[in-house]
Amino acid sequence: MKRPKPSETALAVRSPDAERAINEAGGDGRKLRSVRSRQRIIDALFRLIRGGDPAPTVAKIAEEANVSLRTTFRHIDDMDSLMREMGVRTEAEVRPILDAPYGSKNWREQMNELIDRRAIVFEHVWPIKLAASLRRFRSAYLMAQYEYFLAGEREGLAEVLPAKIRRQKTKYSALLLALSFEGWRRLRQDEGLSARQTKAAVRLLVDSILADET
Repeated sequence: MKRPKPSETALAVRSPDAERAINEAGGDGRKLRSVRSRQRIIDALFRLIRGGDPAPTVAKIAEEANVSLRTTFRHIDDMDSLMREMGVRTEAEVRPILDAPYGSKNWREQMNELIDRRAIVFEHVWPIKLAASLRRFRSAYLMAQYEYFLAGEREGLAEVLPAKIRRQKTKYSALLLALSFEGWRRLRQDEGLSARQTKAAVRLLVDSILADET
């Protein structure tokens, strides 16, 4: 089965808050303009962050969104909800990859599939995760999202591994680290490896950890 890439699964997804705001605006032109301005600001944030600026200034966001500074400041004051909408869109883009059935029934082969999936997903979410990490310690919401992401990493690994390996705390923890977004970010950003080199390094780590397992 061909595994979809993020570009093939990207959706123009609005958060529940955005959908609710549009419905509540009804025929009120002023409210609809406000909702549309907000969506342009979120789209601008996406473009700037994915373009390599994890913390764009309000002036830069306003220019990119073609929205007034005053309007942009009003929406940026509610950064948590903006990041929430960005998170909803990003998860919708990668969720089909994470939820796709494994092609193999063998857990070792599934581990290789898991590495491939995470390489695609981590590359796609990296800019958004980096931007969120800069604000995480000042935001209860972003900290909760960080913990949610960690839980997803744990569950995804536990789904593949046999119980006998899950019970080996040290080995299981080493696998969690090797397959984590933080490990991926460290190799990509701090060590300057390419995506291909990083995936090869992760595969080497995983194979080394599991060398004595059948």
